[in-house]
Amino acid sequence: MSRSKGTVKAPPEAEIKNRRRSLFKNKAGDARTGWLLLLSLAIYALVANLLNLTLSVGFARLFAAWNVRADNAWRTPGWARALYAWQGSLRTVIVSAALLGMACWLRKLWKLPKTDRSFDWRCLLKALLPGMLLPFVAYTLFLLSDSLRLEWPLSAPNLSASIPLLVLLTLLRLTAEEFFSKGVLLDGVKRRWGMPLAWGISALWFLFANSMGNVNLLSWLNLLLMGLLCGLIYEKSGILASIGVRFGWAFVNQVLFGFGNTNQTAVYKLYAVSEISLSGGDGGLIYGIAATFLLILWIAGLSRREIRDSWNRLLKNRLRLK
Repeated sequence: MSRSKGTVKAPPEAEIKNRRRSLFKNKAGDARTGWLLLLSLAIYALVANLLNLTLSVGFARLFAAWNVRADNAWRTPGWARALYAWQGSLRTVIVSAALLGMACWLRKLWKLPKTDRSFDWRCLLKALLPGMLLPFVAYTLFLLSDSLRLEWPLSAPNLSASIPLLVLLTLLRLTAEEFFSKGVLLDGVKRRWGMPLAWGISALWFLFANSMGNVNLLSWLNLLLMGLLCGLIYEKSGILASIGVRFGWAFVNQVLFGFGNTNQTAVYKLYAVSEISLSGGDGGLIYGIAATFLLILWIAGLSRREIRDSWNRLLKNRLRLK
């Protein structure tokens, strides 16, 4: 039987397989960047939320079985009382450790090579000092200019035994976040799509991961700038430097002055008279316009060479046109 002229010949099975393969893999046979990016974000969200939910439910059922509640925890044995009080911290340790392991596995999935400069301790110190000094100087100025008041006098710091643990928990959480946002997202996207897009995607993820509960548009801008700053520092000095900047900022805000720290474990607890101010009010420096200028100047200082080169190229192009 002869075929009609309008009949469309079905593609062979090999051609169908090639089309499917091209949808998920590039010509080199590697998974496409878009799919890897979506997979990495989905795995991160799944691991973080599933572990948090599982541990929360598990602790709740455990304490219910032991009949341990907030009103009678003080009568329980010391180990049970400590476990009840620090269940949130234990959850942070487990989740952060799992996310660190997941980030290492995702780097292998992205087929990313090891970098020798990622663990330079000198870069950590160079980033940690300005990361702590700049917000500290800003808060010191606002003690005079923005009527910030000390809940605990300077002569009586609150040096509780929980402060070292708070420092370690903060460092572990930030390390897990930085390994994923820089070691996976920024490095992976940069290798496939280039640095500008990788820088932006890493900063947007940083904004999304740290903006939960923030309704202030200025805080969103500052978080985006912080993400851009950490990405720039990582590109220049490595992962320890970006961790150092974030830890220095968090140490001054949370451990030293108590912003974002509701359990009163800070060395000095500050509170602001005005909610909307240069300092960001009770939310901390990240809510204020001062942080915006601080972060912009920091980024501009690190990018001064690139800015100068771009300006020189622009001037040369104008001279050629004339």
